[in-house]
Amino acid sequence: MGGDRHFHSRTTCIHLDAHLGGWLSGEDRYTTAFARAADALVRAARSEGGSAPDAYFYPVCLLYRQAIEIALKVNVRDAETLLDRDPSDFSSTHDLASILAQLEEALKELPVDPLPAEVRRALMELAKVDPNGQRFRYAMRRRTDRSLAPSFPVTQHVNLDELAAKLHDAHALLWYGLGSVLGNMLDARSEALAQLRER
Repeated sequence: MGGDRHFHSRTTCIHLDAHLGGWLSGEDRYTTAFARAADALVRAARSEGGSAPDAYFYPVCLLYRQAIEIALKVNVRDAETLLDRDPSDFSSTHDLASILAQLEEALKELPVDPLPAEVRRALMELAKVDPNGQRFRYAMRRRTDRSLAPSFPVTQHVNLDELAAKLHDAHALLWYGLGSVLGNMLDARSEALAQLRER
């Protein structure tokens, strides 16, 4: 990471050394790291009480959303690979609703169960509240007329514990459930192709 020594130096505090890059920089590392960080902030909010849910709401939602977005994109690409399609390039989109729709279309052509209704509801609610990945990140957002407006203009009350549980479960199903199923199917396909080549 350039000349910044803080991103490549070893400290004397071994238990706080982070290992990154190389084989540790795959999308699995990112999606699970964002979800684990969100889980940790929820635990902190529970233990601190008081105004902690107010302080942690935005980063918790941002982290879960990022974890979910990555899991959705990986699942779409894996499903497309199983269907012998070129994997989608998601570099310019953060629209959860469109990514979810793309995943659901691909899953219809594979021998897998559709997403559970409660998970789909949680994902669509998240997509509605933050359609482009900016609302939890920035306090102000740009309107279509280019003027600025608050990301959350009206005071609302949200139970952080309940919301976090739904987002945690949605990520877990996408990554550890569906992601594992698609990953196993890809492994089986690779093994079958390798056996065919050996004949």
